[in-house]
Parts: sequence; C-alpha cells; structure tokens
Amino acid sequence: SSGGAVRTVAEHFFNAGHTHDDTVSSIAFEFNGSFDAEKLNAWLSVLLQTYGVDLFRMKGILSIAGDDRRVIFQSVHMVFDSQPGDSWGNEPRNNRLVFIGRNLNHDYLQGALRLCLV
Repeated sequence: SSGGAVRTVAEHFFNAGHTHDDTVSSIAFEFNGSFDAEKLNAWLSVLLQTYGVDLFRMKGILSIAGDDRRVIFQSVHMVFDSQPGDSWGNEPRNNRLVFIGRNLNHDYLQGALRLCLV
C-alpha cells in the first residue's frame, strides 16, 4: 500500500431554504496515489448497496493503477457511470472525489478509500 494520506478538502452541510436538514452534507477528498480497480469497484458496489438510498450523488476524477488515463465517474443514487478521460501524461496523478448524501460517515469513507489504494 502506498500509505497515501487521504485529505479532506471540504465538508459542507446544506440548509436548503426553508427546509432544514442537518443530516444532508457533502464531503470532498483529494489525495495522491492510484486505486486498485478491483478493490475500488468491490467497495463502490457495497457502498451503493448499503447506503444507496442515502447517497444522493458521487463524482470524481480518479487515478487507476495500470491505466494512463484519468477515470471520470459519477453516480446518482444507484446509477453509476465511469468513462476514460484525458491521459495523465507527465502530470502527477491524484484523485478528487465528492460524496453528497444523508448521514455520511467521513471517517468510514476516508478509511475505505485508503484501503482501495495500490
């Protein structure tokens, strides 16, 4: 494992107008390294099955081990899509992910992402 640090970039709690719901938030992570595709896919599958109803949206740009291109992914509830992006070229590989949902567990998300790194 690269032991890369997964750093929280932002955490925001939404207050949508007149309806106040402290349980809805967004968490953004940014970190170096590359993901093991099998580990990440397995974890995302479990995450969507377990938290799908409370996980409104995920999106990000990922570095996958063995792939020279960025991987752009997004999901809305249980619908997940990913596609190849531009080549990393000589740029440092990094990952940026955003999770939006209800009752998000920051420490769980951060730890699980770290375990999916090569």
